[in-house]
Amino acid sequence: MQIETICNIIDGKLLNNPTISSTSSYHIDPKKIKYGDTYICFDKSKIKEAISFGAFVIIADFLDDRYIKQDNDIAWIIVEDIKDATVSLKRFLLSTQDTKAYFCDKITYELFRDILVSKDIVKFLKDDIRYDFDIINNNTNNIVYISQNRHYLKNIFPLCKILNEKKQIKPTELQIHSIFDISFNFQEKNYKIMLPRLYLENFLNIVSFCDKYEDINIDENILNIKKFRYFAPIFVDSFLNIVEFGKSNHLIIANSDNQIIKPQIEFLKSNYKYGTINIIQKTNKDILSQISLSCNINYIVGFDYQDIVELLDKKMALKQNISLF
Repeated sequence: MQIETICNIIDGKLLNNPTISSTSSYHIDPKKIKYGDTYICFDKSKIKEAISFGAFVIIADFLDDRYIKQDNDIAWIIVEDIKDATVSLKRFLLSTQDTKAYFCDKITYELFRDILVSKDIVKFLKDDIRYDFDIINNNTNNIVYISQNRHYLKNIFPLCKILNEKKQIKPTELQIHSIFDISFNFQEKNYKIMLPRLYLENFLNIVSFCDKYEDINIDENILNIKKFRYFAPIFVDSFLNIVEFGKSNHLIIANSDNQIIKPQIEFLKSNYKYGTINIIQKTNKDILSQISLSCNINYIVGFDYQDIVELLDKKMALKQNISLF
């Protein structure tokens, strides 16, 4: 691509009169650069490394004469915002491709990623162009991209669509075995999965979506609520030691995502009739000291699953160290 064309696409300004006039490949990671490539610079400390690998074009949002003097044979292009410029460049590189890109809510995103088998066909974006630039192949005809951010995705794929369409999708013979597992029939298939009824519609949307693509395969049998970070239970004994799933009448659920917390608490209150629920808000107090073992479920607001696991592990390690003396 001609240097002048690149400047027009990313709304950049060429700061010098380089000897080169075109380039063909573009990279954010300097180690991937080959002779004649373009370095999209998010880290100014990597410029010399990019040049050593053969970069002919440097795009950045902080350039001045100090950089240009390093090598005037290189095309130095300055932009107002490097993220926006990178998105614009990627959108142009994809403009001739028949791209398939969908956005969805975070629960659907996580479920889909957990049960997907065809990982070479479906790519889950991180919604940050620094990482997604390489994930999004310029030849995208056979790849489906999934994002949680509609605005971000639309800037790259203007024709992107919603994955979980607002239409009635109903299973038959639904049975709720516990707050963590259900069984039902859907599209002439029997399912028995470890998933809260709360997220059944998300799952069915994924199944319906995959029916549109013969090459996209999922396996609901690998769905594991113990690893589903937005509703993963931590079972504990009376000493707050972590035990195996289902081996105790006490469990902890933790979440810091405000969009998810309210529906989860309402779901638990409506569907857990066999015991009591303690809602714990994040404060300056030690969070573990607020756990009530007189309640069956302690729902902790403001912490994530991994945060609580680490705190419980530290508590256990401290007990073990004390017992040695």
